[in-house]
Amino acid sequence: MSKSRNKYHSIEEILGEKSKPFIVMNDNAMVFCGLKGGEAQFSDVFEEAKPLYRDSQFKTLQRISYYKLYQEYL
Repeated sequence: MSKSRNKYHSIEEILGEKSKPFIVMNDNAMVFCGLKGGEAQFSDVFEEAKPLYRDSQFKTLQRISYYKLYQEYL
């Protein structure tokens, strides 16, 4: 029987269970919809919002964004 070198199969197994999903909004009530060229992109269309699951993702967005950001849990 061969042993697997990597006992984890996904990032969720390494970091633990996924937390409650949330979306990110800026001061203008625009939702985060992704990254383009290393910059956070925001949209007025709520359906384009990209849900995030980890606080570390939110903290990274805060560092690279020019806006004040808010978390809204789904």
